[in-house]
Amino acid sequence: MNSRICTEDKGKRTNDMKNQIFPVIIKIFRRPSLLILIMKYCIFLAKYFDRPLTIFKEQIKRQKVQVATLRGGETINSFGYGDVSWALYRIWADHEYGIRPKDVKKFRTVVDIGAHIGLFSVFCGVLNPRCKVFCFEIEKGNYRHLKQNIESCNVNNVISFNLAVTDKSGVVDYYSGRDSSEFSTTKISFSDGSKPTADEDLTPIGRGKSVTLDEVLEENSLDSVDFLKLDCEGAEFEILYATSEESIKKLIEMGGEYHEYGEYTVDDLIVYLSKFGDTKTVEMAEGVGLFHYTSR
Repeated sequence: MNSRICTEDKGKRTNDMKNQIFPVIIKIFRRPSLLILIMKYCIFLAKYFDRPLTIFKEQIKRQKVQVATLRGGETINSFGYGDVSWALYRIWADHEYGIRPKDVKKFRTVVDIGAHIGLFSVFCGVLNPRCKVFCFEIEKGNYRHLKQNIESCNVNNVISFNLAVTDKSGVVDYYSGRDSSEFSTTKISFSDGSKPTADEDLTPIGRGKSVTLDEVLEENSLDSVDFLKLDCEGAEFEILYATSEESIKKLIEMGGEYHEYGEYTVDDLIVYLSKFGDTKTVEMAEGVGLFHYTSR
C-alpha cells in the first residue's frame, strides 16, 4: 500500500513538472529570437555559476533565484530585487553598460557611482582580483546589502563608500526613484510611467554625505580610471558637468543610464563629451536610455 502511494506521488510530481516545463519549451521553439536568448543565457550560466542546471530549472518553473553561487564559490544575493542570475546576465552578457567580462580582466581601476547592492561592482571584483573597484551608494539599506555581497564573495579589491557622488561636496537630500530599491539625489519624478520630469515638490526620504567626482579621483589618488559606471537616476548630468576637464580626461571609458529631465538632455551630454571622446546611446524608453563613452 505504501509503495503504491509513493509511486502515485512520484507520478503526480512528474506530471506536474511536465505541465510546467512543456508549455515553456513549446513557446521557446515557436520564437527563434527567444531560443537564441535562452541559449546565450545558458552559456552565461554554465560559464560563471555553480549548478547552472539547477538555476535554469528553477526559472523554467518561474521561481526567482535570489541567492546563487558562482563557480569560484562566491555567493551573491539579490536581496529580493529580482532574479540574481538574470540581473547579472543583463549587465554582463547583454552589455548593459557597454563592457564585457573579458574587458574587465584588463582593467586596473573602476569607479561605480550608484552601486546599489553590488551586482556590477562585486562581479567586477570577482572577474579581476587585481582591479581596484571604488563603489558609492548613498542609501543605507542598499549599502548594507552591498557590504554583505562584498563579504560573501570575499572581494577585498572592492572598496565601498556610503556616500553620494553629486555636483557638490557636503550633505545632500535623496529621493525615491522608480521603485523601492532605487534612489536619486535629484528631484526627478517617474510617477506617471512616462518620460522623467523635474518635480520641485518631491519630499526627501533621507540625507547623506556627498562628494564630487573630482574629489573621488583626488582622494583615492586615481591618475586614470579604466571604467566609470554611472547609474544614479538623473544625477549623471550634474556629476559630469561639474567635473573638471582635467578629471574627465582621466576617464578612459564610461557607461551607464541617462534620465532626461528638466533642462538636461542626452543630446547636450553627447555634445559636451565630444570634446574628450565619442559617445553612443541606446534609447530604452522616452527620455531614458544607455550611454557608452570612449576617450580619444
